[in-house]
Amino acid sequence: MINIVGDNELDRHMWLESLLREGVYQVTFTKIDGTSRTMPCTLKPELLPARPVAEQLVNKIPKVLKLETMSAWATDIEQWRSFRVMNVTAVEQL
Repeated sequence: MINIVGDNELDRHMWLESLLREGVYQVTFTKIDGTSRTMPCTLKPELLPARPVAEQLVNKIPKVLKLETMSAWATDIEQWRSFRVMNVTAVEQL
């Protein structure tokens, strides 16, 4: 189990992003409906699906970074999922 870092959305978001870019982690968080979810996920580039050509266009309008949420590749279901960074209750390296 890894100690959770970050007392605010910015610090927590940056910490989680740096971890997930390095490998696969099991992240446990409280969903909006109050239930708990444990999700193996990553942001490690070589483990992510290929981006469609349309998303690689240079003149594309950039997305706004939402610090309160983190989007990550859920390795168990092979889909993008998001969670609120301040609702994370546990992180464990897989």
